[in-house]
Amino acid sequence: ESASGHLYVATDDFAVLKYESCIARKPHTPRKKKHLTRYPMHSHYSQTYKQNSGKYMLNTSFYQASQIEHDSKKGTSNLYTDLRYLTSTNYITSNVVPIERPIIQLTNGPKVKPDMHFWENHNYVPDPGKSFSFYCSDAGVFTK
Repeated sequence: ESASGHLYVATDDFAVLKYESCIARKPHTPRKKKHLTRYPMHSHYSQTYKQNSGKYMLNTSFYQASQIEHDSKKGTSNLYTDLRYLTSTNYITSNVVPIERPIIQLTNGPKVKPDMHFWENHNYVPDPGKSFSFYCSDAGVFTK
């Protein structure tokens, strides 16, 4: 139905420093589940970048989406919210190896052994209200 956003660009080198957008979608009914109607409230995206060793790197990434799903068979409605927040805490720029294959083939490379304990030291619950100066309203318009 609507989309709005902002792009923040540095005046000295024209680097993108921040991107934020808000998207409001129309309600829809899945073809295979006619009894469900999904009413999306909004999708909110924000990414910031910062300079490190002369290159701009991803600093933060924020995604939030909400929708209400109404089930006409059961007569119930449920609110679903998806919140994802990523913060870069360390950049290692020594011994960088360029990836020569196309982005679409990145998963075809060597397998990396997952660190099962990674999130024990790298997980926290952020306060998006303090991290960002706006929120995405139901109408898809930014509000300060």
